[in-house]
Amino acid sequence: MKKPAQFWVKINKQGKDPSPPVLPITFATTLKERELVVAQSDGDWSELLKAGDRILAVNGDETARFSTRFVSYFRGGGPVQVQIRRGKEVKTVELAALTKRDQLKRLGVHVSGMVIGRSTVTGYDPTVMWVQFLDDASVAEQAQFREGYQVLSIDGVTVKSPEDILGALKDQEGKDVEIIVRNPRFTMISGRYDYFARTLEVRDVFVVNENGKVPN
Repeated sequence: MKKPAQFWVKINKQGKDPSPPVLPITFATTLKERELVVAQSDGDWSELLKAGDRILAVNGDETARFSTRFVSYFRGGGPVQVQIRRGKEVKTVELAALTKRDQLKRLGVHVSGMVIGRSTVTGYDPTVMWVQFLDDASVAEQAQFREGYQVLSIDGVTVKSPEDILGALKDQEGKDVEIIVRNPRFTMISGRYDYFARTLEVRDVFVVNENGKVPN
């Protein structure tokens, strides 16, 4: 299991941009086998990926059946080979990495396998803290956190900046904290939030940016 800091350092050493790509696709997952299923694709990708396609492998990696791993293959640019199953047919499509990329510098707090920080998309409220990254099979994922959740408070402390998050997690290593999150659920005609309370065992708290772990 790769930590996000290690992944960003590797991408930077390759001379590539580690910023999160903007991809014209949304996914669904099945309950039993946790298949990664294409829910919708737009733009040029809509000619290659159809609703219901199952993702089997990405660049030959058969473990890339998680949306986070799928997206990670597009960091740094370059075409990506995606093997899919459409009905009974198995085929490989080549998806071009998009040139439109996030230009904001990444700064967040790593805790228990996830990174929380400001949105990396320009124009978003900088006081809203988002789950930017979630490592597969991490403590945070097992505690039912998801990428895209907005973190509102930690043990009753409202958090509106990475500094707030660090303050709320201070001296909490190895302890359980209650984190209130909300999940935005907006469509063309309506919008709402779902709110959840999640208990998280605090592990491995450190600051990260686009170059990896920030020294203390």
